[in-house]
Amino acid sequence: MVKQLWVAILCFTLAAPAWCAPPDSAPYAALAALQPGRKVTVETRQPERKLKGSFVRADGEAVTVRLKSGSAETIPMGNIRRVTARRKVYRYAVPVGAAAGGALVGALAARPKMDFVADDIAWLAAAGAGLGALAGLLVGAAARTEVVYEGSR
Repeated sequence: MVKQLWVAILCFTLAAPAWCAPPDSAPYAALAALQPGRKVTVETRQPERKLKGSFVRADGEAVTVRLKSGSAETIPMGNIRRVTARRKVYRYAVPVGAAAGGALVGALAARPKMDFVADDIAWLAAAGAGLGALAGLLVGAAARTEVVYEGSR
């Protein structure tokens, strides 16, 4: 009987930190990791609106954004539907797409079986670069923002 009591006390002692721990802050970790000044869009619940501006700070209670007008607005976490941040990756999508498209089409056109002259290969490579740049533009537009925080529904 005493042994079972000690086992029960040990189990409750080991489980107590999980019961007493503060709420999980993982949803706020990405918000807290944002660099101040990064362009963000905050979608609120009541009233339903989108605030666009520069990120100032975030904690477990609120997010502060500096609007284009220069004023700062603090939004409680319970009123936030979604926070998206702008990525810098999209700047390189067009040149990378152009280079890849030009190289791919140029390499395919230069194969011995294709029987193109040098001028034809150059024109086809340029057309491939144009298509690659267009594809890079579309990919860059799709990857322009990332969801940093998604509130509970």
